[in-house]
Formats: sequence, C-alpha cells, structure tokens
Amino acid sequence: MVFAVRVYLGGLEVAARVCAAALALACVPVAASGQPATTHRVAIAAPAGSCPSPGLVARVLEAMAHDVRVVFGRAVEGATDLVVIVPEPGGFRVELGGHVRRFAEPRRRCDRRAGMAAVATALLLDLTTPPPSEPPGPPAAPPAADRPAGSAATSATPSISGEVIRSSERPRRPRLSLMAQARLAMGLPFGAPGLIAEGGAVRLMLGGRRWHGTLGVAVDAPAVATYPDLRVRILRAPLDIGLGLAVVSSPRFELSVEAGAWIALLRLSQADDTPAAVDRVDFGPRLALAARVRVVGPLQLSLLVEDDLSLAPTPVGTLHPTTLVGTTPRDWLAVGLGLAMAWE
Repeated sequence: MVFAVRVYLGGLEVAARVCAAALALACVPVAASGQPATTHRVAIAAPAGSCPSPGLVARVLEAMAHDVRVVFGRAVEGATDLVVIVPEPGGFRVELGGHVRRFAEPRRRCDRRAGMAAVATALLLDLTTPPPSEPPGPPAAPPAADRPAGSAATSATPSISGEVIRSSERPRRPRLSLMAQARLAMGLPFGAPGLIAEGGAVRLMLGGRRWHGTLGVAVDAPAVATYPDLRVRILRAPLDIGLGLAVVSSPRFELSVEAGAWIALLRLSQADDTPAAVDRVDFGPRLALAARVRVVGPLQLSLLVEDDLSLAPTPVGTLHPTTLVGTTPRDWLAVGLGLAMAWE
C-alpha cells in the first residue's frame, strides 16, 4: 500500500484535513478487498472539566470515522479501545494502546482541541489495528511470448479514485458559567444621601468565547440613608439582564464589558420606629466590568464592578408626607468578589 501525503505549511487546520484525507484513502483498499470493515468500540476517559470534553471529542470522531463507535456508561465494559485525554500546560496529550500524541493549544479553544484529538485517535486506531489478510490474487499473466498476438496486456492493479469532501464546521457548545459573590453596594450621594450596604449575588453567564448573555440577581442588606428631617431604611433587591463582550481572553484570564438593564424592588421604612414598609420599583440601564481568573480546572475567581443608573428614584415623601425634598439614590455602584464554575 502506497501512501502519498502532502503537508502544506498553512496552520494546524490544514494539517488536520490532510491527516483525515490520508486516513480516508488508506481505508479504501481494505473495503475494496471484500473484507468487512472493523468497527471500533472506543471509550474516552478525561478528567472532570477537561478541555476538550469526552462528549465533544466523541461527536467529532464519529462524524469523521464511520467505523468508530464511542461508548459510555455500562457499555464501556465492552470497549475494544481506551482513549485517554490528559491536560498539560498549554495543551494536552492523547494516549491509546501505548502510543502518545502531544498537542500545543494555549488558547484553550475546546472545539479545535476536539478536532485535533479526534484526528489523533483515528490515526492511532489505524496504527493499532492489525492489517487484514490479503485475498489470493489473480493468476499471473502469461509471458509475452505465450500471449496471442494483438492481445492487450491487462494490469492486475485496481485503480482507486475518490473525492475528499470538505467537512463542515466543528460543532460548538455554549459556555456556561455560574458565579456566587459577596458584594458591597453603595448609593452614591448625587442628589440624595449616600449609603453603603452589604449583600450577595448569584450570576449566570451563557454564550460563546467572545459574546455572552448575562443574568443576575442580588439582595442587599437594609441600609440607612439620612435626610434633613428623616432617617430612612432602604432594602434593595435588583435583577439584571444584559450582553457581554470579552475584550481579553486567554486560558487563565478573561476581561469583559457588559451592558444591559436592571429592575429592583425597594422597601422603604423609617429607621427611628417600625411603621408599615412601603414597596416601590426602580429600574434603569446598567454597565459593568467583569474579570475572571482560572484557579484550577473549571474553578475561577470572579470580580465584578457594576454601575446602575436609576431612572425612577422614589421620593421620600411617599413614606413621610411632611418630607418634601429627597429621593432614593439615583446612582448605585456595586463591587462583587466570589467564585465561579465554568463548563464548556
């Protein structure tokens, strides 16, 4: 069997396509010989939260190699081959049957890593599979002297023709991140008394490597704002939604800006006594700056600085009719610090 492989220096994707094309051509003579193709039952093992994940590699591998079936769960006991994906600094390695292939991919793009791991697995399966027994060939052609005159010589070598079809884009999975933060919220003294309140927040981020959607909910402890003739206790519980853009993205650090809107429930009561509370709704636009630093695996350290501009500040007169001047804060600044878990 003769292999002809041309490698063009055009990047890793071109090299992967060449390897896949060479593998496809190598399988053609086996099918042409009449031998049934061997179906590999492959199990893929990787640490939790690894990039790429076994499921992503399985989808790419089964779409690329039709004689491979990836098994999970109880079916792993019947697997004929075990593929191990091990993360390494700046990349990963693929192990199968005593063979090891290492890849450098510092940007941690899981879809690209899955394609690289799938190509490596297909090539290693080809290396570890024993060649099929050759069927008996046709009888040798008689010497030229024994052939009748005018008869054309026939070649016993079959011709192979094929077409390599360019595969579609690798499947992409959205990235999910769940954050829990302790936060400090400040009502800035712009046209209203300032206040500081501690609280907590839970945030959800869903999207791609660059663009993502955000959803967050927070609850701040009651804080007291002092007006000229009244002290008001304010409890605030905001809900926000928005769109984020990653301006810096690396395997260990990500910085993104977010823009959106928020709506909050405000509960007002007098701080000096305990009358019935007054509930109001506040809302407005939101801007935020978010930073995430990977600690280990999917665990990240998250920092969030957000600014909520109020479009409907509540007049204090709704709580105390004799107070004619003053509203709840018109600008809320919050800083949150906590942990996040990211899956992709």
